[in-house]
Amino acid sequence: MKRDLENFRLLVFLSITSLVIATGISFLPMPLSAAQIALLEASGEGALLPGNLSFWLYWSSILIWFLAFVLAFFYVWFSRYLFIIYFVATIVLAATDGVVALEPWSSTLWMIHWAFATFAIGMLFFSPAVRAKTDGNLSEFLDEEPFSGPEHQMVVPPGGF
Repeated sequence: MKRDLENFRLLVFLSITSLVIATGISFLPMPLSAAQIALLEASGEGALLPGNLSFWLYWSSILIWFLAFVLAFFYVWFSRYLFIIYFVATIVLAATDGVVALEPWSSTLWMIHWAFATFAIGMLFFSPAVRAKTDGNLSEFLDEEPFSGPEHQMVVPPGGF
């Protein structure tokens, strides 16, 4: 069980790190060809939502996504619901946002992030050890009763206290 929890935390950490990198890489000045710039300018074409609303929905979903991973790292039960809220917001965004164009390096980083995120979310929802930890119920997964080993037995001196 302990190994599952360690693997889960590692996946969540890698998901958070790759999310920050994938989100932040687009703000760095990168050399782009004229053809790449033309493709990136087409982003948002055919959107059903006005640009400003789409912008706020995108950044709100990223904030929810980041917060869900941070809470999952600390085994907070509410993180599962934040992931569900994120997926609903993403479905709305995908249906109404129009064309989305990414730079090649940004797309690669997002794919790496999604690989880590998929396994972390899968463990959060389906791993018995992680579910027990986030729900606060570890007793059924312990091999023995807590504090029942010989190292936890109280030694009473002869004659009592």
